[in-house]
Amino acid sequence: MWTLQRTLQRTSRSARVGVRFSSDISDMASVVRKHALEPQTSTSLQTLMRTGRGEFLHKTYRDAAWKKDDKVATERVLMQVAGFLRHELPIRLAHRILDLEQVPLLRDMQSVRAVKDLYTTSFRDLLSVPQKVASKQEEAAFADIVESIYERHAGVLVQMVSAFLS
Repeated sequence: MWTLQRTLQRTSRSARVGVRFSSDISDMASVVRKHALEPQTSTSLQTLMRTGRGEFLHKTYRDAAWKKDDKVATERVLMQVAGFLRHELPIRLAHRILDLEQVPLLRDMQSVRAVKDLYTTSFRDLLSVPQKVASKQEEAAFADIVESIYERHAGVLVQMVSAFLS
């Protein structure tokens, strides 16, 4: 039987910065389950556009430095977005990991296991980042991680289609 713990063993990685896991794989499984209990944040294109324009900076930053300097505002928008993604992406991945584990006919298919492994690796990568993205350098490092996740997941749709066709 294919379980979350076996997937975590296959995707085990070394030192983490943001979250430290014991050598016990059940520790990671409980982290996935904990994140899956959190609701996913709904968002709209309008909210994403307004965030990109910096219209919500006042909710994250109390000082007014960003109002006077477009460069500071842009950096703060990037940090605000990174903070949202750092919070939200692990929750969404945890939901997908558990979803894939719970589908009886699909969970044993190789292509579905491969997708679940990708999601688990990405989940761990995201948790390796500190929860609060507080500097331009941390935002750049986080952006690199998100870009690698994006590239890693490029073939997920094809993998899932092959699972449904087989």
